[in-house]
Amino acid sequence: MYTVGIIAEYNPFHRGHAYQIQQIKKNLGNVPIIVVMSGSFVQRGEPAVMDKWTRTEMALSCGVDLVLELPVVFSCAPAENFAKGSIHIMDATGCISHLCCGAECGDIHLIRQMASSEETPAFRAALKNALAKGLSYPAAREKAALETNIPIPLSPNDILAVEYQKALQYYHSEIQPYVLQRKSNYHAVKLETEPFPSATAIRLALKEGNIKSVLRAIPQEARTTFLTALEEGKGPVWADSLADFLHFLLLRQSADNLTKIFEVTEGLENRILSCAQETWQWQDMIRSIKTKRYTESKIRRILIHVLLGLEETICKQALSAPIPYLRVLGFRKERSGLLGEIEKKGAAPLLINPKDAKNILSKEGMDFFQRECLATDLYQLLSPNPAFRKKYQDFTHPLIMI
Repeated sequence: MYTVGIIAEYNPFHRGHAYQIQQIKKNLGNVPIIVVMSGSFVQRGEPAVMDKWTRTEMALSCGVDLVLELPVVFSCAPAENFAKGSIHIMDATGCISHLCCGAECGDIHLIRQMASSEETPAFRAALKNALAKGLSYPAAREKAALETNIPIPLSPNDILAVEYQKALQYYHSEIQPYVLQRKSNYHAVKLETEPFPSATAIRLALKEGNIKSVLRAIPQEARTTFLTALEEGKGPVWADSLADFLHFLLLRQSADNLTKIFEVTEGLENRILSCAQETWQWQDMIRSIKTKRYTESKIRRILIHVLLGLEETICKQALSAPIPYLRVLGFRKERSGLLGEIEKKGAAPLLINPKDAKNILSKEGMDFFQRECLATDLYQLLSPNPAFRKKYQDFTHPLIMI
């Protein structure tokens, strides 16, 4: 029997995500679905708009069977690291047979071709030359593809689909990719213009206070959970308040210390310290630090890394070392047998109750988990309702079971 894996942020969970789940069950039957979901911070370098437990409950209510957390060292990272970390976790479960991802390009053969082409010496040399000229990675990648006459993915979802394929090859994984063609515009900013809403449009409407439109974009099975979280003040969560935390932290940081942070290279540490003395709002800081070479998404990620102390050595080691644990955020009771299957076949300890961490994790595993707890604590400080700003919520928040 198949067990299908999905890599997701669910930022927030919407009708397009529900459609993916429905299509899996339509095409493959009532197979178990395991989601590896970003925790508190997402790949574009921002806090998730709703907390990880709310997003977990929304996913479970719409047919997902088990949600595992993608740690911040992978979730708030470039596409390559995001993909590798996610596949690394899926492999560690020992029971996922297929990876289902949504992409504008629904042709798995073309995705495999693009993944293989990007590994050729010619493409790598062209990419290196383009980067040396000061281009950002996306621009350098596009230039290298044109010079070597290979097809490249242009949409974020196609890029991730290619990176997933490359990660499967990197880890010699037996997991088989299964692609569903996306039917909506990733960049759409209006909810009414597409058959399925984009997460970008939902977040924009949410920031504008257009709750009615947002709720129409959320599957009916998940609306109560989403609306309750809004009413209680668990969300929405925005990055704006992070500026104050960052300014305080930088008072104690030297340029030498910043060079240890993941992705801080080529004098960027000096630019961060300088711009922090001249700008005080989060988005203004990002725009002032941004250059032709560094995209806003990369700058946002770097600033999150600074706040969390994510050093380059930590992030690189995480990709090569065995996964230290598999953190369960929630599951459907009718599929609880998945937990026993992972415990039997998996390559990492299953962390169901964080209070057991000290007893079941290695020293390296505890260090990894404590960094994740710090990310959760930072995230919770951004909650609209002060009642949810308490620390240690990784230990006090109940497991989601439906």
